Amino acid sequence: MPAGNLLGFKVDRGQIYVSGQFPLEDGTVRYVGKVGEAVSKGEAYEATKLAALNVVSQLTLATDGDLSKIEDMSRCRVL
Repeated sequence: MPAGNLLGFKVDRGQIYVSGQFPLEDGTVRYVGKVGEAVSKGEAYEATKLAALNVVSQLTLATDGDLSKIEDMSRCRVL
């Protein structure tokens, strides 16, 4: 679920917009800091995987648990 009063996603005219996702696990940010300083490359990789899983989680919520409702993943992009 979204942290605080933020929206995790918005559906508008058949499009799903997912907001920026952090490497949250059980409501807590797991990794904080710059890669190479406070965060190792391996930790950055794990943080990226966790944030990507949170995007999929938001898409699951937006589609009421049915990801097959998403028709065209080729149009996904980062803004």
